[in-house]
Amino acid sequence: MLVPVGPLLLICGPSIYAKIPLVKRPRFVFTVVFIAFLVSLKPDVSFALPAQQVNCSNIVDDWSELRSESFALLYPRSQEALAQGVFNIYRDTLETEYARYSAAFESTLTLPILVRIYPTANDYFCLNPLASELAVEATHAHVGNREIALIAESILADPFAWDTSAVNAFRHELAALFVVSLSEGAAPAGLQAGVGGYAEDPAVTFRERFEAFGNDDDPDHRWSSLWEDDLVFSEPGLLLETTSQVAYLVDVYGWSTFLDFVRSLPNNSGYRQALVDNYGASVSELERQWEDYFALYVDGRYRANVLHELDLSVFESMIAAGAYADAVTGLENAILLLETLDQLEKQALAQGLLQQAESGLQASNLLGQARQALQAGDYPLSVALANQAETIYTELGSSHRQEEIDTYRSWATEVLQLRAELDQIQNGGPLANAIAPVRLGVIGNRLAELGDVEGALLAQEALQGRAAQRNILIASVGIFGGLVCLFLLWRVLSGLRTPPPPEAQLG
Repeated sequence: MLVPVGPLLLICGPSIYAKIPLVKRPRFVFTVVFIAFLVSLKPDVSFALPAQQVNCSNIVDDWSELRSESFALLYPRSQEALAQGVFNIYRDTLETEYARYSAAFESTLTLPILVRIYPTANDYFCLNPLASELAVEATHAHVGNREIALIAESILADPFAWDTSAVNAFRHELAALFVVSLSEGAAPAGLQAGVGGYAEDPAVTFRERFEAFGNDDDPDHRWSSLWEDDLVFSEPGLLLETTSQVAYLVDVYGWSTFLDFVRSLPNNSGYRQALVDNYGASVSELERQWEDYFALYVDGRYRANVLHELDLSVFESMIAAGAYADAVTGLENAILLLETLDQLEKQALAQGLLQQAESGLQASNLLGQARQALQAGDYPLSVALANQAETIYTELGSSHRQEEIDTYRSWATEVLQLRAELDQIQNGGPLANAIAPVRLGVIGNRLAELGDVEGALLAQEALQGRAAQRNILIASVGIFGGLVCLFLLWRVLSGLRTPPPPEAQLG
């Protein structure tokens, strides 16, 4: 039941009016009066029915027109008050949104774009017999690639709800028209609905849509049923899933790739082949990835919408978590669109985040190279690369890979120290080498544990060489000792053969 407008305005009007800037007060007054007028016109509500069930005995044929630069508002004489209100309140918004979406979709529509007011859903189906079913009390739809349809009976049934949702309704249908136009009518129904849902401001529409879905973080339908079944237009709960499909494709692969996909639809046998051509993956593969993405989407990723005020905190979180590659891809796509939409301040913020993400990606690549150098046995390079990565991470204020940096660096440093000790032993001379076999064995075993096969072999060769030198030394000492013994023996024997001197014989 609606609250009476008169008492409501008497109670709340003065305080609200006082807070509104002077330049906007006339528009506020007009809007309030218009809504009050719509409430007074509230008709008995009749629910929308499929086209084949309607009675078309009284088809509207007396259409009038209101024109703006890009739009023509068509309405029957019975809906002149509603038409005047819609035209006066939303004319500038429609022009602004059309210019914005023209830039985003890199295309234009055939002008003027028609906004047609149908008195009832019955009239809508009578004049559009091939139209898909509408949701109960649906206020808007689109026809072909040029017409936005408004259902007067549903708008007048709840003017306050229409006033809060009208801008997003126009955004929804404008985006759907662009998809139909770009795809030359080949875009499946669910894709049209999904792009329409994505074009709405997620900060306004997500919560209600999530509740209609059941507040679940697990998708219920396959891509084939979501995209191929016209029920997506009549079951509000499905809109969250189709919107998240578009969000997934845009978020993961970029807006420009999505536009290429839409443009390629008329040149392919169907959307399945177009997905393969543009994304390099089948529907089943994309579907599996989307199922994983869906939980992230409903948990907050829905705010990363390139058609609206981008929530850059999403990319800040990605950078903080070390997801630099994903952040770079997302920010590059966002910056291109922000530039197209002339959102310079937001673009500058995104550029700063992109520099951070690129620095983080550089650090990640350096750390990967440090690991490869370690595996290849280039230990000095591994240490140098790990140090460079650490410097960048420190500048970013990130320590999430510090343990990995310390592991690579300490590993490579220990190998270098052991090799230096090995060189020192080898250059220490025969005597030093002869007394170092135990240490050589320890060095060789440790180098083998560290994966330095070359160093372990060098230690083994040094150990074998030291053993040979030791044997030579022992043999040399033995030979020298034997020679000394022989010399002494010869001296003794020589003494025995020599006759005593004459003095020794004097008695």
